[in-house]
Amino acid sequence: MLTVEVVVVGPLETNCYLVCDGNSCVIIDPGDEAEAILNTLGNRRVLAVVATHLHFDHVGAAKELTDSLGVPFMVHKLDWELRDAFNELAVRWGFARPELPEPVFIDEDQNYRLT
Repeated sequence: MLTVEVVVVGPLETNCYLVCDGNSCVIIDPGDEAEAILNTLGNRRVLAVVATHLHFDHVGAAKELTDSLGVPFMVHKLDWELRDAFNELAVRWGFARPELPEPVFIDEDQNYRLT
């Protein structure tokens, strides 16, 4: 059975989602506070970190999480192509430019299993 947990993170109070099927989870939009996200996950297995888009408040903890968990960072290719513009938005708003891990590209026509 799928469950969804929300972890509110970062200075803009962005929703990060933990979508789990039993003990297997994906992290969606890890905007900040990797430690809070990991604490909420507990001992569950993470399969991937997914960004719905690359605004800084949705990916601030992506690199830290993928590095510590050894999982892929998944994003749509069109968003990846706009990452520099998204990073400039962060700077204009007075926030740090997020460091992003190398992505695995996803497509809206693909289906993914939580196994």
